[in-house]
Amino acid sequence: MLKQRPTQDFRTGRARKIGWIAAVALLTVVPIALAGGGRIEISQKSVLSPPYSITQSGSYILTSPLVVTQSGVNAIWVQTSDVDIDLNGFTITGPGLGTTVSAIFQNAGYSNLRVHGGNVTGWGGPNSYGLNAAGSRNVIEDIVAFQNGRGIFTGASAFVERCVAYSNTTSAIGYGIAAGAGSRIHGCIVQRTHSTGGEVYGITAGDGSEIISCVAVVQTSASLTNDVYGIYVGRGGRIVRCVSRDITSFGAAYGICADDEGAVLECVSSSHTASDGAIGIYCRNRARVDSSVAYANDYGVKLLDDAVAR
Repeated sequence: MLKQRPTQDFRTGRARKIGWIAAVALLTVVPIALAGGGRIEISQKSVLSPPYSITQSGSYILTSPLVVTQSGVNAIWVQTSDVDIDLNGFTITGPGLGTTVSAIFQNAGYSNLRVHGGNVTGWGGPNSYGLNAAGSRNVIEDIVAFQNGRGIFTGASAFVERCVAYSNTTSAIGYGIAAGAGSRIHGCIVQRTHSTGGEVYGITAGDGSEIISCVAVVQTSASLTNDVYGIYVGRGGRIVRCVSRDITSFGAAYGICADDEGAVLECVSSSHTASDGAIGIYCRNRARVDSSVAYANDYGVKLLDDAVAR
């Protein structure tokens, strides 16, 4: 039986890519540059008593890996707008299970945060993200988020590009990469997002967003009552040239899902399994599917009222 749409706030190429997805997802970004250009340096000494608080706009750069052993504190806390943080290829490592915070946290009231070029891991609480940038108009580029509770979240009107999220596990609702309304997620890979007690979203973006040239594989939930979504976009959004594969759910599985008035274009969705039915491509009211393929699922393409497939 098909389930009704989820209610969380920020719900919202091709099959040949699958062969190299596992290898790509295991890569991390490595240090390649030195500090300079008037940027403010952040080192391990900066987080001996975390968090390192950013209260002035400007450019910041890591000059070493950051390791936080204390539970309940972010490594970097952004409390202003117009901030650029270059991770410089380094990794920000958290204390592991039980934490409730993130490597980088931005309050929802701020905007124009750019985070790029590094890795976040070890932020393992059920509601913890490797990177939690809740403000608007953010840019997240070339970030690898692995072995956290959840991967990457950013607020409305964001741009997320060339990011990887893998092996993120939570007991709450699971997210690999999530963005608010009016966002664009491009060229990202999500693998092995898992929840032991909630729904799972590999890649998701809010109303009016675009998810383009992304891959989501092996999204799973151990919950007996919750569903799993490989790639999901909210009302009026578009999913273009994306691949979803190998969802496993004890509820229902939706490889690729577009909400009302959305579109799924040139996508591939395959090899999903679920106790309540696995659907390759699912479109809600007045949505459309065009030039897409769904195979090796319980259902290929399912459309609600006034949705169309071509």
